[in-house]
Amino acid sequence: MMLTISFREPDEEKEITVMVDSEQKISGTVDVMVEAGIVKAKDCHTVRSTRTKERIEIEKSYSEGHIYNGDILIFD
Repeated sequence: MMLTISFREPDEEKEITVMVDSEQKISGTVDVMVEAGIVKAKDCHTVRSTRTKERIEIEKSYSEGHIYNGDILIFD
């Protein structure tokens, strides 16, 4: 299933919105954004959900991390 989610760097208001497959690993998305120069979070190991306030390891898939359509993830 495809999800539309947003990423935000700490202390920034700019959000990057992407569409991803729910079975894709979060780290795959982060790697692509870092390589493209979109984000600076290359040493990031977790993201924090603004909805649940929980930290999620980026080696999990979006479904394993209970990330849903419309969620905003902040790099930790």
